[in-house]
Amino acid sequence: MKENELAGVIVDVNGQPLAGANVDLFPAFTGHETTTDDQGMFRYKFDRASKGDAVEVRFSKDGYSPIYRRKQWLGAADLRVILNSSTYLEGEVVDTNGKPLPDATVVAAHPYIWTGDYPSFDRETKTTTDALGNYRLYLNPEVRVRSDRAFSHQA
Repeated sequence: MKENELAGVIVDVNGQPLAGANVDLFPAFTGHETTTDDQGMFRYKFDRASKGDAVEVRFSKDGYSPIYRRKQWLGAADLRVILNSSTYLEGEVVDTNGKPLPDATVVAAHPYIWTGDYPSFDRETKTTTDALGNYRLYLNPEVRVRSDRAFSHQA
């Protein structure tokens, strides 16, 4: 492992590698992304980085709760990221007449946070409703949900 690289493995809660998981470095900007291979391994090399540098990173895969790390040190040996599917918000989207809305986009914004070195801008997690207007939106375990309107949830 070189000091200007971020590399590791992404697995599920049973330790099984997650192929095709996304690793998004500096999520506010494009061009710093990679995905895991069949063994859940990833590697990203920075051209301009040195020992002691840290990056903001988002690890994600459809059907799993994303993980954000505001300061992930480069050159870390044996980096293992475990994704689970236990943090989510689910419900139904309906129109003003109570009719389910299929293919509606549901978005959760993770808050703007000052990391101490640079601002961490809002991050969004999105999903789409199914044919019956139902959705399940996987969230970062640190997210806080609030609403300016009363809502109900029926189990």
